[in-house]
Amino acid sequence: MWYVDLEAIQHMCHHLEGFVKYIKHEDKKIVYLGDDTTSYIIKGHSNVNIKLTNGDEKIISDVLHIPRLTKNLFSAKQLDKVRGEICIRAGTTTLINKFDQTIAIRKLNPDLYEQDTTILSNKPQIAIL
Repeated sequence: MWYVDLEAIQHMCHHLEGFVKYIKHEDKKIVYLGDDTTSYIIKGHSNVNIKLTNGDEKIISDVLHIPRLTKNLFSAKQLDKVRGEICIRAGTTTLINKFDQTIAIRKLNPDLYEQDTTILSNKPQIAIL
Protein backbone atom coordinates (compact mmCIF):
# COMPACT_ATOMS: atom_id res chain seq x y z
CA MET A 1 0.00 0.00 0.00
CA TRP A 2 1.32 3.42 -0.98
CA TYR A 3 0.00 6.79 0.16
CA VAL A 4 0.13 9.76 -2.20
CA ASP A 5 1.97 12.54 -0.35
CA LEU A 6 1.86 16.06 -1.77
CA GLU A 7 4.71 17.29 0.45
CA ALA A 8 7.19 14.38 0.35
CA ILE A 9 10.31 15.33 -1.61
CA GLN A 10 11.00 11.72 -2.57
CA HIS A 11 9.25 8.33 -2.70
CA MET A 12 9.85 6.35 0.52
CA CYS A 13 9.36 2.64 1.23
CA HIS A 14 9.84 0.54 4.36
CA HIS A 15 9.90 -2.87 2.59
CA LEU A 16 13.28 -4.09 1.32
CA GLU A 17 11.88 -6.90 -0.89
CA GLY A 18 10.96 -4.89 -3.98
CA PHE A 19 14.17 -2.90 -4.37
CA VAL A 20 16.14 -3.57 -7.58
CA LYS A 21 19.94 -3.06 -7.57
CA TYR A 22 19.75 -1.75 -4.01
CA ILE A 23 22.35 0.84 -3.03
CA LYS A 24 23.09 0.73 0.70
CA HIS A 25 23.94 4.01 2.43
CA GLU A 26 26.96 3.66 4.72
CA ASP A 27 26.63 7.16 6.15
CA LYS A 28 23.67 8.09 8.34
CA LYS A 29 21.51 10.27 6.13
CA ILE A 30 18.29 11.40 7.80
CA VAL A 31 14.91 12.40 6.40
CA TYR A 32 12.44 14.55 8.35
CA LEU A 33 8.69 14.25 7.97
CA GLY A 34 6.35 17.22 7.57
CA ASP A 35 6.33 18.15 11.26
CA ASP A 36 10.14 18.69 11.13
CA THR A 37 10.53 16.76 14.39
CA THR A 38 10.02 13.16 13.27
CA SER A 39 13.17 11.82 11.65
CA TYR A 40 14.21 8.50 10.15
CA ILE A 41 17.54 7.09 8.99
CA ILE A 42 17.75 6.36 5.26
CA LYS A 43 19.25 2.87 4.84
CA GLY A 44 19.54 2.97 1.04
CA HIS A 45 17.79 3.70 -2.23
CA SER A 46 16.91 2.20 -5.60
CA ASN A 47 13.91 1.46 -7.80
CA VAL A 48 10.97 -0.60 -6.44
CA ASN A 49 8.93 -3.18 -8.36
CA ILE A 50 5.17 -2.99 -7.76
CA LYS A 51 2.05 -4.68 -9.08
CA LEU A 52 -1.07 -2.54 -9.49
CA THR A 53 -4.54 -3.87 -8.69
CA ASN A 54 -5.27 -4.25 -12.43
CA GLY A 55 -2.29 -6.64 -12.71
CA ASP A 56 0.10 -4.20 -14.42
CA GLU A 57 3.68 -4.37 -13.16
CA LYS A 58 5.58 -1.09 -12.83
CA ILE A 59 8.70 0.39 -11.30
CA ILE A 60 8.69 3.36 -8.95
CA SER A 61 12.07 4.98 -9.55
CA ASP A 62 14.47 6.53 -7.06
CA VAL A 63 12.86 5.36 -3.82
CA LEU A 64 14.42 5.84 -0.38
CA HIS A 65 14.52 2.77 1.88
CA ILE A 66 13.45 3.76 5.39
CA PRO A 67 12.71 0.60 7.45
CA ARG A 68 11.20 2.43 10.46
CA LEU A 69 8.63 4.23 8.32
CA THR A 70 5.20 2.64 8.83
CA LYS A 71 3.68 3.68 5.47
CA ASN A 72 5.07 3.79 1.94
CA LEU A 73 4.92 7.34 0.57
CA PHE A 74 4.47 8.16 -3.13
CA SER A 75 5.80 11.66 -3.74
CA ALA A 76 3.62 13.86 -5.96
CA LYS A 77 6.59 16.25 -6.20
CA GLN A 78 8.84 13.50 -7.54
CA LEU A 79 6.19 12.50 -10.10
CA ASP A 80 6.00 16.15 -11.20
CA LYS A 81 9.80 16.31 -11.61
CA VAL A 82 9.65 13.53 -14.21
CA ARG A 83 6.80 15.34 -16.04
CA GLY A 84 4.07 13.15 -14.62
CA GLU A 85 0.78 14.47 -13.26
CA ILE A 86 -1.50 13.94 -10.33
CA CYS A 87 -5.14 14.92 -10.64
CA ILE A 88 -7.30 15.13 -7.52
CA ARG A 89 -10.99 15.62 -8.19
CA ALA A 90 -14.21 14.62 -6.40
CA GLY A 91 -12.50 12.30 -3.92
CA THR A 92 -10.40 10.50 -6.54
CA THR A 93 -6.70 10.74 -7.34
CA THR A 94 -5.36 9.83 -10.78
CA LEU A 95 -1.63 9.39 -11.44
CA ILE A 96 -0.49 9.99 -15.03
CA ASN A 97 3.02 9.32 -16.37
CA LYS A 98 4.96 11.54 -18.77
CA PHE A 99 3.49 9.62 -21.74
CA ASP A 100 -0.05 10.69 -20.70
CA GLN A 101 -0.85 7.12 -19.61
CA THR A 102 -3.01 6.68 -16.52
CA ILE A 103 -0.98 4.56 -14.12
CA ALA A 104 -3.29 4.51 -11.11
CA ILE A 105 -6.71 5.71 -9.99
CA ARG A 106 -7.76 5.62 -6.36
CA LYS A 107 -10.58 6.99 -4.23
CA LEU A 108 -10.12 8.82 -0.92
CA ASN A 109 -10.09 6.21 1.87
CA PRO A 110 -11.07 7.63 4.46
CA ASP A 111 -8.68 10.59 4.87
CA LEU A 112 -5.76 9.51 2.68
CA TYR A 113 -5.31 8.64 -0.99
CA GLU A 114 -4.10 5.04 -0.90
CA GLN A 115 -2.57 3.31 -3.92
CA ASP A 116 -3.21 -0.40 -3.38
CA THR A 117 -0.20 -2.22 -4.81
CA THR A 118 1.87 -5.31 -4.20
CA ILE A 119 5.63 -4.98 -3.89
CA LEU A 120 7.31 -7.55 -6.13
CA SER A 121 10.63 -9.20 -5.42
CA ASN A 122 13.63 -8.28 -7.58
CA LYS A 123 12.05 -8.80 -11.00
CA PRO A 124 12.99 -6.70 -14.05
CA GLN A 125 10.24 -4.42 -15.32
CA ILE A 126 9.42 -2.46 -18.45
CA ALA A 127 7.56 0.73 -17.53
CA ILE A 128 8.78 3.35 -15.08
CA LEU A 129 6.57 5.64 -13.00
